[in-house]
Amino acid sequence: MRVLGPLRLTIDDERQSLSGRPLLLVARLALAGNAPVSPARLCSDLWSDGGGSDGAVRVSLTRVRRALGEAVVVRRSGGYLLDGVSCDAMRFEQGVRVARDRSQTIERRIGSFDAALTEWTGAAFEDVEAGAWFQAEGQRLNELHEQVIDERFELMLLVGRHEQAVGELRAALSQSPTRERRAELLTIALYRSGRQEDALAVIAQVRDDLRERLGLDPGPALRAVEQQVLSHSAELAVSPVVLRAERGVEIEARLRAASALLRAGVYAETEQILDEAAATAIAVGDRRLQGKVLLARARMLMLSGDGDPHPLLDEARWLGRELRDGELLAGAALVRFGSGIPIDKADGLVEFLEPLSLLPPNAPEAIDLLCCAAMTALFTDASAASDRLIAEAEKVFLLDGSDRARAVLLVTRSLAGSVAHAPPAEVAAEASEAYAMALSTGDPTLVVIAAQAVLRSNYELGDLDAIDAVLDPLDVAAREAMLPFGTVRVALCRSTNALARGRLDLAPALVANALEVGTRLHTFVTPAAVRSQQLLLAREADLIEQLVEQARFVGSARGGPSVWDAVLALGDADAAADLAGIVPLVPVDDSFGVLVALASEVAAANGDSLLGEWCAAQ
Repeated sequence: MRVLGPLRLTIDDERQSLSGRPLLLVARLALAGNAPVSPARLCSDLWSDGGGSDGAVRVSLTRVRRALGEAVVVRRSGGYLLDGVSCDAMRFEQGVRVARDRSQTIERRIGSFDAALTEWTGAAFEDVEAGAWFQAEGQRLNELHEQVIDERFELMLLVGRHEQAVGELRAALSQSPTRERRAELLTIALYRSGRQEDALAVIAQVRDDLRERLGLDPGPALRAVEQQVLSHSAELAVSPVVLRAERGVEIEARLRAASALLRAGVYAETEQILDEAAATAIAVGDRRLQGKVLLARARMLMLSGDGDPHPLLDEARWLGRELRDGELLAGAALVRFGSGIPIDKADGLVEFLEPLSLLPPNAPEAIDLLCCAAMTALFTDASAASDRLIAEAEKVFLLDGSDRARAVLLVTRSLAGSVAHAPPAEVAAEASEAYAMALSTGDPTLVVIAAQAVLRSNYELGDLDAIDAVLDPLDVAAREAMLPFGTVRVALCRSTNALARGRLDLAPALVANALEVGTRLHTFVTPAAVRSQQLLLAREADLIEQLVEQARFVGSARGGPSVWDAVLALGDADAAADLAGIVPLVPVDDSFGVLVALASEVAAANGDSLLGEWCAAQ
């Protein structure tokens, strides 16, 4: 059914002889799409003079069925709709919705507008003398048509296609000589083509047409363009997208400079550069670049310790979702990863996996996201997520085939294997190979993540020497990759190893250092991890009484079961009796291992087999 021009009904490109009310009936139902139209509504829309009736509607429906087939006219929900009939107006409006999607490139949007406009062969319902509904619908479609023409020309000027647009704009303006927005666009196109006199002549002609036909003067927008032409405005001379591209190059250069300064620990100058970049991005209206500046600011706060970076990351993530920008979403996730594994690990997994569908499978960010997600899955009971991570990593490796992609696959397998309780030797072998391959690539981010697999596997094997060998390279890589959690992990591992070796002379200072570094860099793991080390240190130093008193003090303030219940049970028989019912409720975090160790001591001291069985199962 074609309504954008003379009414035409065709089957397989052959025009049908249907005419009069039955043809209008097909047009009315076709424009309703899949929404049933009641007989009463059909009656009023097709016979606006009041001459219609249910019988007249049924007669028209019968003629339509004979022409198109019984199955085409469908009765549903007390009304009628057409099955298998397409309509040019519906295709046009769908094309306009696609073209107005700002997540696409401007050239692609222009192409979508072009495709939508090909549906038109004349004015809507051009040869129809019908009632009020068809008149109103025709006016709506014709006005949308005019708007789309103007929007297409606006996009052409945005990307610098002003010379191409001049001829088309002249023809379009001749069809609607008092359409001021179109006159503005033609004026701008002529001015940018070096034709100032012709640009002013367009405005003069429109002024005459408005006064002669409507008795009006041009509106403020057209007058403002005229003044810009007369004053040779620099703003008028350059298309916004060209200007945005030029400013984008400047912003990207500032962001690179800021990154270099951040690595050197120079924060005051970095902040000044980012202020300039933010002002420029806002001035040109580039929201994607605004998001990238937010990421750089968040990273600066994370590294300097001068504030909380996460609200900025939340804002950048929101922008990435709105723009459907995989690179921006990935950036927000990866910068946040600098703080380590988030408290809400389920949301952390979502943040790492969400950008994958918006990125090319072999994008560099995809590789980093997979590694981060694998580390997050390590701290959750997420076997399904682990399976997906391995599948995604295998896909990346098949597409990329590089050592970097191979290292990612090995890291993912090793960390996912830890979640699935694979044989420790197998997990350690894959972790070791991944780490060696990461070192060979020279990619500091990959080195940091591969080192986590080595640390995990060697702590399970109890090989402290192997862990010591990784710490210095990890520290260097974490600083180069600007991943603060890596720096904190080094400090925690040094204090952990001192405790494990019984070096109580070194451990207190190392634990204090881990607390200072983690607190300054706002990493997620610091509170629980340092608390566990402080508890272990006190236990090794036989400070049980002090620990128990501290547990009693903390117990009055805590919101639920925690490691302090196990501490209290060490010196309190009543608390020890309740421990078996409490410890299964404690959240799993970096202090959970200490909880199990202390609970096992309580179980052994009190002969509590139920608690002992729970500890053994952990």
